[in-house]
Amino acid sequence: MEVSEKPLMHLKPLNQNNTQELHQLIESNRGYLREWLSWLDNITAVSDTAIFIESLSCLDSAPHFGVFHDGKLCGIAGFHEIQPQAKVASIGYWLAQNHAGKGITSAAVQELLEIGSQQLKLERIEIRCAKGNVKSRSVAQGLGFSYVKTLPSNEWLYDKYVDHVVYSKHLEN
Repeated sequence: MEVSEKPLMHLKPLNQNNTQELHQLIESNRGYLREWLSWLDNITAVSDTAIFIESLSCLDSAPHFGVFHDGKLCGIAGFHEIQPQAKVASIGYWLAQNHAGKGITSAAVQELLEIGSQQLKLERIEIRCAKGNVKSRSVAQGLGFSYVKTLPSNEWLYDKYVDHVVYSKHLEN
């Protein structure tokens, strides 16, 4: 009998023990991540990474996680802008370049959908990403998110404004 090998991926809350590993991951992927992530210039030292991780513990209603593949940290995935009254949240994620294209992001987003439905009791989750970010858009489309709208000039990305596309998925609780 053949056993198909799926990527061993799990989400785990980050703590200060992850500071050095996360900082090294950001540094070694800075050029790759810079294409779509505007916050990179705010994380330049290990102490910045430690402050970021510390800030995650203050976001009780908006959990973020380290994405681990085969026991190694390879990215971040989490919730943004949770609206408890409306039972809606948006999610975001990024992976190191050498982990892209392996199904890890889709597995992480699927786990976020389960957390959103079961633990946070959300009814809808959105993904917002730059219109030109084809990889992120394909994650949303591949997991059955529906295109909602385009937000023109929605984010300043280093030297220009970029449009964002919004995808949405209704959850079954």
